[in-house]
Amino acid sequence: MKLNETIKGMEILQSSGPVEKDCIVESVCTDSRKCTEGSLFVAVRGADNDGHDYIPSAIERGAKFIICEEMPAEEMKKKVLFLKVKDGRAAAALVAGNFYGN
Repeated sequence: MKLNETIKGMEILQSSGPVEKDCIVESVCTDSRKCTEGSLFVAVRGADNDGHDYIPSAIERGAKFIICEEMPAEEMKKKVLFLKVKDGRAAAALVAGNFYGN
């Protein structure tokens, strides 16, 4: 699915990183261990874990798009496209609904 279709309806506060026209999202993940080449990883904060801590792992596994509440260091922004949002949990629900058609 095209990136713009996957994130349709999402309020993006800031974006940074490389982007190609008509980018294709292969999967949507909130668990960095499940990311593969072309994944969109959503960093979600939980009671015990913060998904932002797993952004490097998601990138290592092939994630090309990251949705987060906090932008990372400049060096990391050169590798993948980062989209900053106010609420990662709400963004995860929205992109999952768009991607999986729910």
